[in-house]
Parts: sequence; structure tokens; C-alpha cells
Amino acid sequence: MKSLLTLVSIAFTIICFSQAAQSYTTFQGAPLSLYSWQGNKIMLLSSSNTLNPVTMNNWVLKMDTAYDYYALCTGKVPNPNPGVTYINSRSTIAEVASTCGAGCGYLGATGIEMLSSYFTNMYSLIDGQNLYDQVPFYELGRNFWFYDSKLKYQTNDPIVTGYAVFMRFIAMEAAHVQGGPFNSWTFSQFKNNVINLLPTYMANTSLNWANTLGVGQGVPNSSLGATDLFASFCFYLRDNYCGKQWIENVWKYADLRPNAVTTQDAVDNFVIASSQAANSDLSSLFLTWKWPVSNTAIAYLSSLNLGRINSQPNNITINAGSTAQFSISSSEPTAYFQWQLQSGSIFQNINNGGNYSGVNTSNLIFSSVNSSDNNNKYRCLVTIGSCIDTSNIAILQVNNLTGVSKKKIDYSLSVYPNPGSGVFSFELQNSNFEGQFYLYNAFGERVYSTIINSNVTEIDISEKTKGMYFYKLLSGEKLISTGKIFLE
Repeated sequence: MKSLLTLVSIAFTIICFSQAAQSYTTFQGAPLSLYSWQGNKIMLLSSSNTLNPVTMNNWVLKMDTAYDYYALCTGKVPNPNPGVTYINSRSTIAEVASTCGAGCGYLGATGIEMLSSYFTNMYSLIDGQNLYDQVPFYELGRNFWFYDSKLKYQTNDPIVTGYAVFMRFIAMEAAHVQGGPFNSWTFSQFKNNVINLLPTYMANTSLNWANTLGVGQGVPNSSLGATDLFASFCFYLRDNYCGKQWIENVWKYADLRPNAVTTQDAVDNFVIASSQAANSDLSSLFLTWKWPVSNTAIAYLSSLNLGRINSQPNNITINAGSTAQFSISSSEPTAYFQWQLQSGSIFQNINNGGNYSGVNTSNLIFSSVNSSDNNNKYRCLVTIGSCIDTSNIAILQVNNLTGVSKKKIDYSLSVYPNPGSGVFSFELQNSNFEGQFYLYNAFGERVYSTIINSNVTEIDISEKTKGMYFYKLLSGEKLISTGKIFLE
């Protein structure tokens, strides 16, 4: 009984504390009497004192988490306005009848207001479905904007709002909340539509920075605008360059940049800050995106020697039948290496097996190189934690020594078509030959074998998984030929 009374007493205390009356003056100067629901960093102010305290507690705790994550990413907190939008050492989110939009937040300072309809909608979503509307998370991004002098464009700026658009998604991820609907989209659809703006932008060769972000315009024929396009670029950088580490450092690096006198300065500041956060020179990436990166910024990034790769793999020229070794070095003792071989227009991971070894070390070994391997292109992915650096491309050039000795029997083996859709023809120059033919997948597993004893031998692997395969031809224990084929 005593425990039950204690729980009732605690619950009563929480409810009474949460529903304390609080005077508030709106951004437009109207005095209101509201009810406070206090977290550690955030105070929600509602017009009703009959709301479910558990729901309101959940809401304020999630806003506290988002506030803390913004503070982690920026290294700052909003400028307080004591007694107005900063009450009891907490930043306020108030329900009001009129403000500058569905939600309204001061730039770089405490204070958010939500129209009553949006405040009520968010409460209902949390109470009924445990879903969270994006409005206060977006407005919190405006409270945590400190970079006008560093990143804001001189005209048609998409960056100030674009920052809040992007960081809204990230803050909601950090708070582990599921977003509510956005207009006619589910929250997942909304987020994916923003992320997919960059691929759409790149697919349209007529688009560039100058006719999109530079003039405050988004991708044509999209209901999303320039601010969403900027967020899409940020998503790519987050997803491909160190994840949380990039987000938690890029704005801090931006804050250290000189003040931007021109829009070009602001662009350069973001490119440089993004590169520093990724610990990788991203100037070429932004140029690929058709951003205007100045020569000054390119030279500055080059001087920083960013990256975790100390020495790059070099091009190699060797004779057929020899062993090639590509090497790379990293300053990070925990670095993980993954060598790749270009297949068509993309690079694919190489696995140990066949003629390859050391694919996850700093030294890739390729034994018994064949003339068909001429102009192979290799690179290495170096992973440290959540960050991945990509090496330069190294090219293998193979000298074909067939015919150097008049007494040497020509066992040259050619294959066609290559790439092919399933049926490959292997043609021997020497018809008086019988040998064992083996085919291996990218994992080094034997998937096919046969005897070659004629000029042309056909194999059908159309039922196999598409990708790269390695073959070798043996005469007894002697290796006669090796190479690769590509099944499309």
C-alpha cells in the first residue's frame, strides 16, 4: 500500500509540475497564459492543461534529445532571451494562434512558435500513433543556425533554410522518432524524395550550380526546392564520407572559416569545411557536381594533405607470366583495405582466390599475369571506422612475350565475346594441345571445368550469377594461360 501511495504521489507531483501556468509573450507581442511542460533543455507551452502528461513528457524528452544533438554538431547553443523565449533555463516551444508560418523559430536564438493547429496535430500524432511531425525539429535547426557570415549566399540564398531542412531529418534520427506524414507523402517518402534530388540533378546535363542553388532554384518539375536540393547534397556527403563524423564536424569547420565577402567565398567555405569533416579533399567531387570551386580553395585543400592514405598505388608494367604487386600505405594502424578491379564502368571488390591474394591488405598480389590482363585498372578502399578513403587508380600493363623464342610453342588463348551473356568461345592458337580448363567466381570458388583439346571450345555459363570470373588453363601441373571474363 505504501508503494502504491508513493507512486500516486510521484505521478501527482509530475502532473502538477508539468501543468504549471506560465505567462508568455508571442513573437508578435501578444500576452498569453499557457501551461508549461518542462524537459531539461526544452519547455513546451500549451493552451490546454488537460493534455496527457505521458504524451507531453515523451514529446519534450524527444525535443531535449534533438536539442542536445544540435549542440553536439555545432558546438554551440542558441543565444538565450531570458524571460521571453528562455524560461527557467529552457528554450520555449509555444502554441500560438498567429506566427510567421506553421512554425517559426529565431535564427541563432531561443524560441519556437507553432500554430495551434500544428501543435494540436503533433500532440495527436504522438498520443495516437507515436509519430512526430517535423515542424519543431526543423525550427530547432533555425535556432541552431550560426553561419550567416560563413555560408550564406549574397542573393537567393538556399543554405540557411537548407541547413534546417537537412538537420531536421538528422535530429529526428538522433531522437529515434518516426516522422508523421508530410503533405500527401509518408515521412519515409518525403525523406527519400529529398535524397533522390541529387541523382535527378546529375541525370539532367543542363543543370548546374549556377542555374539551381546559385539562383535559389531546385530541380525542375519537382515540388521540392533549392533548400531541399542542398539537403540532398548533404545527405550524399553524410552517407559517403564518414556518416555521423561528417555531420558532427562540418558545421564546426565552417564556423572556423573566414567571413564570406562574396557568394563564391561562401561556396568555397562549404567545400573546404566538408572536406575537412570528411578528412578527404572533395574539391573534385564538387566540381563533378558542377559547383564553382575556386582555384584558391583547390590550392588550400591540396596544402592540407587530407586523407588517411600516405602513399598511392603506382602503375605497373610487367611481362606476361610474371607477378604484379600493387601497394598502398596508411597512417592509421586500424585501417582495413579492400582492393577493387574495374569491371565495365564500375569497380568491384576482388576476393582472394585464383591468381589474387592479399586483397584485404596493403599489398595486392596478382600472380601469373596474362596478356589479357593488359590495362586492368585497380584501386583500394581504405576504411577507418565509418570513414572510407578511395585510392588513385593504378593501371596494369602487360608485355606479351609470345614468339620471343622460335622454339616456344604458341599456347595463346583468346576468348570472345567478352563481356558476354552466357556462351563464351575460347580459341587456342595451337591445335595440338590438350589441357584442363578451370573457371572461378569472384570468391575463388571453382564453378566450371572442362578439357580443351581443339582450336575452339565453347562454354555456357548463362545460368551463373552475373559478374566477373577468372579462368586458368593447365597442361598437367603447368599453368598455360589465365584471364578473366565478364558475364552480363
